[in-house]
Amino acid sequence: MSSPGENSGSQPFASCSYSHVAANCASERSWSLYEELQEFARSVDMQGWKAGAQDFLQKTPANSRWEFYRTMSFDHAGWRFLLEPDSLDRILCLDTLYGSTALELSSLCCQLSVIQFNAHFLQVIQQRLHDMGVTNTDYTHISPHSVSLPFPDHSFDGFILYDLGMALPWQTVDKTTPAPTALRKLFTEVHRILKRDGFLYVGVRNRYGYTRWRKALTRKRSSTGAASAMPWVSWRQIRRLVRQIGFQTVQPYRLVLNDDQLVEIVLDRRYRSVKNRFASKEAVKEILLSEPLGSWVAPAYGLLAFKGKSRANFLDRLIIDLEQRGILSARTQEPFVVKRYQILSGKVILSIGQACAPYGDKIVVLPLEASVVARRRHEATMLQALARTGVQLASMIPTFHGEGCVHRQQYFVQSELPGVSVDVDGLWLPEVTQRAAQVLRTFHIETAQFHIVDNTVFTKLFSHPLQCVIDKLGPAIKDSVETVETVLREQVWGKWMPIVWTHGDYKIENVLIDRHTRAIQGVIDWDLSQSEGLPLLDLLYLITYNRVICEGKVIADFFLDHILPKRFSPFEESIYHIYIRDIGINNAVIDALHIMFWIHHVAYRVESSQFLEHMLEKMRVVTRTIERHLSG
Repeated sequence: MSSPGENSGSQPFASCSYSHVAANCASERSWSLYEELQEFARSVDMQGWKAGAQDFLQKTPANSRWEFYRTMSFDHAGWRFLLEPDSLDRILCLDTLYGSTALELSSLCCQLSVIQFNAHFLQVIQQRLHDMGVTNTDYTHISPHSVSLPFPDHSFDGFILYDLGMALPWQTVDKTTPAPTALRKLFTEVHRILKRDGFLYVGVRNRYGYTRWRKALTRKRSSTGAASAMPWVSWRQIRRLVRQIGFQTVQPYRLVLNDDQLVEIVLDRRYRSVKNRFASKEAVKEILLSEPLGSWVAPAYGLLAFKGKSRANFLDRLIIDLEQRGILSARTQEPFVVKRYQILSGKVILSIGQACAPYGDKIVVLPLEASVVARRRHEATMLQALARTGVQLASMIPTFHGEGCVHRQQYFVQSELPGVSVDVDGLWLPEVTQRAAQVLRTFHIETAQFHIVDNTVFTKLFSHPLQCVIDKLGPAIKDSVETVETVLREQVWGKWMPIVWTHGDYKIENVLIDRHTRAIQGVIDWDLSQSEGLPLLDLLYLITYNRVICEGKVIADFFLDHILPKRFSPFEESIYHIYIRDIGINNAVIDALHIMFWIHHVAYRVESSQFLEHMLEKMRVVTRTIERHLSG
């Protein structure tokens, strides 16, 4: 590791004492968990990044564990498509998120330089990226007093600071350098080292944001405490500052946060929600995020500043490509624009339509991971095959328009369906759930094919997902899974069973509803669909996810408390028994289908790389409980 002020390559992490990491981090990040950082850093130092993080999280109280996990695992560069794709050769990043931002950026640029005000914190970042096999990154400690960047003039294409409020060590202690002066020094240095057409991106939490009002009214403090990190700063002050320093073009973007996680970028003047529009608070949210109020009360802002003139970004080039391919066809002279920009786990979802239209015409999915690319290709196959079946549901699914690539970024295009989705509790939920269950029941009746469970059927529908569970949860669960497989084989062998076309992720959030009549208008997200699958699983997931959004249930707990013992509410029992009767499911195989709900959840919905060891162990416990249930 280099000494302060010196540049270092991606060398193995050097051992050092972390006795004062917590105190230093307390001054660098107004985070409610900083008291625990010392133990976390010591674990990383002794065991490496992954093992150290897992060991620390196993010892962390549950209410604190999620904060660390979210910061370490979620994508922090979902805004990347606002950038010009040719300007990512050499990037400078001030990382405040344990290397999460740097890890994302390292795959986008040729050379990444990471800076930090705290040398010990920087070492933790270096350990993480080293353990992840990142080799195109160097690391530099900078002094918070002089704020001097040891790089030559015009040497970087861009500078990225994901969250200004969590970056500056002078904000709470050591007032020898006033915060505005220190920030001016930092941005002045950034302007110096950027190339003539370089850019600066900085995220700024809004001290007047409506989410801060809500937390104040409900007397909830922010999970990260970042709202009070820099009470003097606003995005307008930052915009004024970077203009004074010499940046010519400054573009602000309204950012929507969910538990301090960036989930949406508002590009249109008017914000239109696609979720929970039945709820009054969602109508208020639409007003607050639309102009002119959006420029004052959005939760946060992303400022993209250019040293020279701005150029076409990725979104502009994507629209040009879609027009040239004939996927976007103009009905008027109005240009096509991005109407909605959502950031989800592993992907960004865009809605693209003409500027004058209230909603988009096409949905474009931009995968951020290889696994998402594979799932989207599978979804395309399923949508095309389902459209040819002639079932009633075929008129309620998106039309797939093709796959493409712009600047090495894959994209998938499908039609945008009308309607809104629901993912909160409300008086409307039982009504729309009953309608969703009816749509599912009709779909499964139309696609059902009855088979006797023989070796071919059992291997495909039971053995394969069980093997996936072993692959996900590791060899420690192998004996339990094999026992489960043996008992299930005895239960279903030689029985008649309807094989149906499954959705794979049939939760109310993936069912689009008319906001006025509450009729079902569409079903989306078919990337886990199977043309030949087990019945009942989709309905069980619809029931389970409703409990998740209504009661905050964890799927593992709901499975053990309700699905495994078949303990449902009267409403759930009603739609459950009607489904079983109408599909024609043999009572002898129902127990096995309940167990296969959990097996399918782990096999196909769980990405083991996104879970730390204590979370995987919870899944092993549930699987072993199934073994004991079958043996008893």
